[in-house]
Amino acid sequence: PVMLAINNCVCQSTQKTPYEIVFGQPARHEHDFWLQLHKQHKNNLIIDEEDLPESISDMINTNDDKFLNEDFSIICPSSPLPLLSTTSQITHTKRLYEKYQSGLKKEKKFQVNDIVGLKISDVDRSNLSASILPCKIIEISHKDEGFNTQYKLATMNGIINNWFSSADIIDMSETVSADLRQLDTNILPVITFIQACQAFTKFKPINICKCSGLCNTKRCPCKRQSLLCCTKCHRGKCISCKNKT
Repeated sequence: PVMLAINNCVCQSTQKTPYEIVFGQPARHEHDFWLQLHKQHKNNLIIDEEDLPESISDMINTNDDKFLNEDFSIICPSSPLPLLSTTSQITHTKRLYEKYQSGLKKEKKFQVNDIVGLKISDVDRSNLSASILPCKIIEISHKDEGFNTQYKLATMNGIINNWFSSADIIDMSETVSADLRQLDTNILPVITFIQACQAFTKFKPINICKCSGLCNTKRCPCKRQSLLCCTKCHRGKCISCKNKT
């Protein structure tokens, strides 16, 4: 409406609209009805609806008959488009549920006293330390009607205070670990997963020396605390270190 008003606004100097100046002819649009109505209103000839000109009255009646005689389709909530959308949503939800059920069937089940492993983070071990923490399952918890199974694990140094799902566990049932299989968990303390990893790898995250010598005297922080230097000590550049793992 704004652009239509601008293009059809008569300039006082040229007595033409911008559209007529550019294209050389009046704009072609279907608002003759409003032009006639505006002209009649400008001359104060329209006071009531009965005073409308015959041309405008005939135009209104023609348009009314046209709309009344035309059949319109009633939009109802059960039209094909919503049904198609609902069907697609049901199909998508069903597919996700089947995928979830398939994942549950593939999920490996463990038993109490099974030997499993947990992946050790790189920040809790040296470059030469083991990357898998051997554990023993001591308790199983079933949640959500058995769909969510979690395991409580114990190591040689203590019982980990976290619960783990089967996705976090690595099967190590074929490994030989007599000490872990015969482990008495009643005398073990409760520790965190990080403490269990660092105790197993004997990793010291804070006491890392930066020596450039042999590390064979108590000037070396590791030697002073009776700890062996790891690959993270002296930035891994000291070849002559005598306190290596």
